[in-house]
Amino acid sequence: MSRAAECIVFANHKGGTGKTTSCLSIAGFLAKSGSKVLVVDFDPQANATSGLGIDTLTLKYSMYDAFLDQCDGYEGVPIIQVILETDVGNLHVAPSELDLAVAEVLVQHIKNKALTLSSYRYDISPSRFSNANPIREEAPRMDNVAITMIGRSREAILP
Repeated sequence: MSRAAECIVFANHKGGTGKTTSCLSIAGFLAKSGSKVLVVDFDPQANATSGLGIDTLTLKYSMYDAFLDQCDGYEGVPIIQVILETDVGNLHVAPSELDLAVAEVLVQHIKNKALTLSSYRYDISPSRFSNANPIREEAPRMDNVAITMIGRSREAILP
């Protein structure tokens, strides 16, 4: 089973529904309970990223770069290069930034977007994060990217 299939997603088409608060609360609880946790911030507002103490202006790579790595014709980096430590033990983040807002536009220009989205994955298996529990926060939208990620997740929480 791929790591994307085991991911818990927090999503809602509206903002202000508690996605970030719920995501970070559960991630923090799991981390403090001894589980390895990877928060994947897929919201261009990057509130989960900043909520974990990461300044988006200092990022070398973000989920935008990891998304580009999954799209034919674009250069990006593997998600393993995006992941950062936080001040909370066992809790890491794949940070977001404003550039991620163009992800849906990029998908519209890909010839075989259904295949690209259905095969989107987090290639973290050969790393120290292979046993981590991926928890993903989506942007307040229900576009092709969000719907695909919800469908490929073990759990979807729609606050």
